[in-house]
Amino acid sequence: MIRIALIIVLLSLINTPIYSGPPPVPFAITVIDSQTKRGVPLIDLTTTAQVTYTTDSAGRVAFDDLDLLGQAVHFSISGHGYRFKADGFGIRGITLETKAGGSATIEVEKTNIADRLSRLTGLGIYRDTELLGLKKPLDIPALRSQVIGCDSVQAAVYQGKIFFFWGDTLRALYPLGNFHTTGACCDLPEKSSKDFEAGFRYQYFEDGKGFVAPVAQMPGEGPTWIFGLCVLKDAHNQETLWAMYTKIKPPLTTHRRGLCQWNDQKQRFEFVKEIPLDFPIWPDGSQVTYHSDKSGAYLYFCEPFPRVRIKATVESFTEPKSWESAQIDYQTGQLTWVKGEKPSSSREEFRQVREKKLQEKQCFWTPRDRETGQPILLHRGSIRWNEYRQKWILIANQEMGTSALGEVWYAEAETLTGPWREAVKIVTHDRMSFYNPVQHAFLDRDGGRTIYFEGTYTADFSGNPLKTPRYNYNQILYKLDLDKVKK
Repeated sequence: MIRIALIIVLLSLINTPIYSGPPPVPFAITVIDSQTKRGVPLIDLTTTAQVTYTTDSAGRVAFDDLDLLGQAVHFSISGHGYRFKADGFGIRGITLETKAGGSATIEVEKTNIADRLSRLTGLGIYRDTELLGLKKPLDIPALRSQVIGCDSVQAAVYQGKIFFFWGDTLRALYPLGNFHTTGACCDLPEKSSKDFEAGFRYQYFEDGKGFVAPVAQMPGEGPTWIFGLCVLKDAHNQETLWAMYTKIKPPLTTHRRGLCQWNDQKQRFEFVKEIPLDFPIWPDGSQVTYHSDKSGAYLYFCEPFPRVRIKATVESFTEPKSWESAQIDYQTGQLTWVKGEKPSSSREEFRQVREKKLQEKQCFWTPRDRETGQPILLHRGSIRWNEYRQKWILIANQEMGTSALGEVWYAEAETLTGPWREAVKIVTHDRMSFYNPVQHAFLDRDGGRTIYFEGTYTADFSGNPLKTPRYNYNQILYKLDLDKVKK
């Protein structure tokens, strides 16, 4: 009997939590930019036990470690494009006297030119701020429409609202989520407002079960990715929303492609036309720029440079034979637009520069680093007209720079087609990707001096096995003051 009683006692101890009191009140740590005094998202604070806390979009950490709360704790501090001063041993960190309900503020120095503002998608954007019982900069639920993470964005102002569309989307219920495009809309911010710096109040198009709906389920197997999102007037002078799509099979191969149109009533894209894979003109992955000149009004498809253009009409958009591709004659220094031919390639231009077959003065789409003079191979991005600079400006990420796909560059040109001569790195990521950045010109402020862009932050393609909790595979918003990139 005594043995049985001892066993019962031991079992009860096993099932008894070590800490049975109320949850501890966290210690509040806020990380701010030493110049702007604004909270900095995505800063890692790591204890000597190698436990890492990452600041939320307000720059806050709710430190609630039961073993260390109430102790003097050292935190190593790191963050893409930001740094903390080093001590005599070269260690970048600080020791804080942590206590329940206490607080501390840490200042970091920005080494990026652009400012990191907020995470736009995923769960727990202001998680630590909520845990600390503080007011959130943006009053949104911790989890919206079950979206855990989502890939690259396309956006357009349509019928007075901003329409956003993303690629593959992760959910809480299961590792596989929506692979046929996710969509949402929100109100345009007032022209004088900068409230969107804290994020957007997305109204997701849902499936009736609480998760996002597949809004671009086109014919064929595999995921559906859309790009080339554009607004065109129909025969009745009404706005219509269009896009191009690709169907993907492993590893990342396009096996079908075509055109689709948004149905306002059904809140989804509908199939319009398939484009044969052997048709020579296809603006894969492009962001659209509208431009009108003496040759007419066109949609320019930028990848990140304008390799394809289409007259800004429904008739031309839906008739591939009318599409035009950019052809560069490097001997004469002329760029012309032709039909029915494969466009010139920035990758091929870069290759010829590296092999010294082209000189810098001959290049259209191979800008050089302003500091080093080295040629840069740009991957994806967007081009927008900027009123403040009175020039075309490009935001694009670099392929195989100091990270595989995590470096973002700024460039200017007198004309949309270039030549694009010089570029300045404005954002860096250490062994992480930040791909498919896009500038949202509808958010330009201060007469165009302040611009905003977002991109996809992820460990994919980076070679980094560590994925930042909550941030991984989500969109992050940056702000750039163009006065900081002037010569």
